[in-house]
Amino acid sequence: MVTWNSWKGFWSFLNKGGSQAAVHRIIMKARIAKAFIALLSAGWLVPLWLGIDAFLTFVHIEVWPLLEGQSPLNSFPFLDFTARCMAVSLAWLGFVIVFWAYWLLRVTKQHREA
Repeated sequence: MVTWNSWKGFWSFLNKGGSQAAVHRIIMKARIAKAFIALLSAGWLVPLWLGIDAFLTFVHIEVWPLLEGQSPLNSFPFLDFTARCMAVSLAWLGFVIVFWAYWLLRVTKQHREA
């Protein structure tokens, strides 16, 4: 939690000869860490989207022509690709849930001890 005293200490650090470059590096590292965590948390949506798109493409290219009596000539394994994308997406989502559950448990434990 950021309070007035913490900001006051930060500005006094800068005024007493603290390196602005060092402060800038700290801020940039924090931004990079936040961006990495955001990508890790939301990245499971990319393989999910690819799997859904592959399935809908399968329906459009393979299923509809079969229903109309035509013979589609396509060799791409749509359903296998869809299954693999969904497996990667769900495994990634499981990892994200475990990560945030562990983080929440750790933060609540620290809060209780304080």
